[in-house]
Amino acid sequence: MLRDGGAFVLEYNTVSAGLMGQVTDFVRSRWIRHDEPTRALASDSVVTVTDRYFRNVLTDQRGRGPQPVEPIHFEPAGRYCRDANWLAFSTGVMFLDAPDELIIVNRDKPTRRFFEAVDAVSCVFIPYAGLTSFALVRPPTGRGTRFHQLRLTLDKQVVQQSCLVEPVRVLARLAAYGVPQTSA
Repeated sequence: MLRDGGAFVLEYNTVSAGLMGQVTDFVRSRWIRHDEPTRALASDSVVTVTDRYFRNVLTDQRGRGPQPVEPIHFEPAGRYCRDANWLAFSTGVMFLDAPDELIIVNRDKPTRRFFEAVDAVSCVFIPYAGLTSFALVRPPTGRGTRFHQLRLTLDKQVVQQSCLVEPVRVLARLAAYGVPQTSA
């Protein structure tokens, strides 16, 4: 759908969440390669999701389909960090593993200022079969906590996700699914 590298963003509020969930499920059902066997990996019970919002999203994703969905990386919101050399709070991120796709749940941007409210939500569904490569860009050295950048490439489309902690289990899953790692 987006092989030319273009971006598609459709903003909506929670009133339309049910309808948009149906649209998302329809699109997701079309990119799964039904001629290939599902490649479920063993569950990783090490990752515990402690944030209420992220737990609700996890429960919702588990209830959407017959495939198992497991958290493989979670960072709670509210950690002190640096954003462009300014002190800020992280907004959190969660990576979910399903047999055919990687699901990234975030708050649209990785940081917020001290009194800033962040209500945006982003769920990115990435089919493993469409991934052409991945790379991890380490944060610059210096004062304060900074973000790693996970770059996922699907043909000409690049998805970039900020992580305060190196997403070791995500990298391992991508490698286990046969996605080549490139240098950043």
